[in-house]
Amino acid sequence: MSGKRIGSMPPYGYTKCPDTKDLLIIDEPAAEVVKRIYAYCMEGLGPYQIYKILTFEKVPIPAYYQALQGYGLWKNREVKDPYAWNSGTICGILEKQEYCGDTVNFKTRKHLKDKKSHYVDPKPMDDF
Repeated sequence: MSGKRIGSMPPYGYTKCPDTKDLLIIDEPAAEVVKRIYAYCMEGLGPYQIYKILTFEKVPIPAYYQALQGYGLWKNREVKDPYAWNSGTICGILEKQEYCGDTVNFKTRKHLKDKKSHYVDPKPMDDF
């Protein structure tokens, strides 16, 4: 409720501040890709068209870029095609609330019965 970020992984286009763990700083090379995606969307291009452009230009996908930076889920795994964007990745970037400047926490919650993490339905802050 304090507004501080508690997530372990920064969204693509951001990196963790080395001094303060709950602060994100802009990762310029990746942020330029995110800006391009939003610009293409504002021009009227859809996710399929955007991913075709990024794949053609051989822009590294977020998983591969983060692995090169030394963090992320793919840092110890091999990425088969580091330039193969897909429309799902583009949609995920366009839907992320973090790119609006919001702090988004508690996306998942452990279920009491099976002890696994499940995504929580987003609720307005007025409900708290």
